[in-house]
Amino acid sequence: MSIKSVIIGFSGGVDSSTSAFLLKQQGYDVTGVTFIINNQWADENIKSVQLSANNLKIKHMFINAEDIFSQRIISDYIKSIQDGIMGSPCPLCNDIFKFSMLKQIADNQKIDYISTGHYAKIKTINNMYFIQKGIDPLKDQSYMLYRLNQEIKKRLLFPLGNYHKFEIRKIAADHQLSPATRPDSQGLCFAQSGYINFIKSKIDSQLKKGYFCLKDNTIIGLHNGYQLYTVGQRRGLGINYNTPLFITEIIASENKIILGDFNQLKISNVKLKNSIIHENYKEIITKKEYTVRPRNSSQGHPATIHQENNDLIISYKIPNSENAPGQHLVIYDEDIVVGGGIISSEKLPASVL
Repeated sequence: MSIKSVIIGFSGGVDSSTSAFLLKQQGYDVTGVTFIINNQWADENIKSVQLSANNLKIKHMFINAEDIFSQRIISDYIKSIQDGIMGSPCPLCNDIFKFSMLKQIADNQKIDYISTGHYAKIKTINNMYFIQKGIDPLKDQSYMLYRLNQEIKKRLLFPLGNYHKFEIRKIAADHQLSPATRPDSQGLCFAQSGYINFIKSKIDSQLKKGYFCLKDNTIIGLHNGYQLYTVGQRRGLGINYNTPLFITEIIASENKIILGDFNQLKISNVKLKNSIIHENYKEIITKKEYTVRPRNSSQGHPATIHQENNDLIISYKIPNSENAPGQHLVIYDEDIVVGGGIISSEKLPASVL
C-alpha cells in the first residue's frame, strides 16, 4: 500500500506544527509550504519556520507570493476601503489565494491531499463534501472557509477539527514542536502593525479630515478620514456626547460619517453580494430556517433566506446589530456550512417579502 502524501500550509506556529505532527503520526508523507506575502518577513522569521520544519523532519518550501497576493487580495481590500467599506479579506484569501495556491502546488507535485491548521472538519453528505464546525467553540474557524469549492474540499484534511486548543498546546509542549505558549496571531496577517498603520502606508495622501454627523446632519466632530473607520465602531471616535454613539453609516462620496445610538445599528434584512450556496442546498435554500453568522465573532442568529435575481436576502427572526457592510455572512444548517456572501451596503426595508 502506497503512502499518501499531503501538503500543508505551514507557518511554524503551534497549530500548523501540531497539524503536521498529527498527519505524520497518521502515516502521511508531509510537505510544508510557507507563503511569503510581504517584505515584513525578516531573516529570523524564515529561520524559525525552517527550524520547525527540520524538527518535524518534513519536507518544506518557501514560496514568494508577494505579487500574486497583492493582486488578488490587497488591491481589492484597498478598493473597498476607498469605497467606505472596511471589508474582511480572510475568507476571500482562503478561497482565491491560500487554498487555490496549495492545490496548484499539490497538483504540480502529484500530492494527494491538502491541509492547514484550521479548527474545522469535513463532512460527506450524499457524496458531497462540506465544511463542518470544529468541536472547540472558541476556536472554530469554519466561518473563514465557507467559500471553498468541491475540488478543494474533497482533498482537505483538518487534523485539529476534533481537538480543543488547550489539547493542541499540550501536544506541542509534550513533543517540543513549537513554542507551545506562543500567542495566537491576531488581526490581518499582512498588517502586523495594525490595519490603521497599513491603510496609512497605502493611501495616506488620500486621507482627509471630515465631519462626524448625526442622522439629521448635525455636525458633532471631526474624523481623520472615512477610510479609517467601520460601521458599528464605537471606540476611537474622539467624540464627547451625552450618550454612547456608534458609526451607523459611512458616506464616502461626501467624506462624512453618520453616528447614532446602538438601536440604529439593528436591522431586519440584509442583501448579500458575491454569494454562494453549496451543492445539495441550492434547491432547498429558501425552504427552511438557518443560523447565520454576520461576522466571525457572532454566536449566530436564526434567519430565513430568499433569492432576488442573483442576490440572497437574509431576513432575521430578530433584528440585530452585527451587519457591517463588507463583512461576510455565513449560513449554517446546524454545524454544516451551507454558503454565504458579502454584506451589501444597500439598505433594505424592514419587510422585503
